[in-house]
Amino acid sequence: MEDIVWPKLKALDDEGALISASTPGEDIYTEHGGPDADHGLVPGHAYTVIAVKEAFGNRLVQIRNPWG
Repeated sequence: MEDIVWPKLKALDDEGALISASTPGEDIYTEHGGPDADHGLVPGHAYTVIAVKEAFGNRLVQIRNPWG
């Protein structure tokens, strides 16, 4: 399978583009209090992409929860 998304994502980050991401599902936490730290990403929630890096063969995307 050809890798299409990562090179585009990396190029946009290198250019200083504003990038966002989201998770599928329904966000039931924002209005009623979020899950504890052990639950990770919130379903149906939007995130800001802070940085896109590659180190030692690992692809890393740093995100920020604007509600958190």
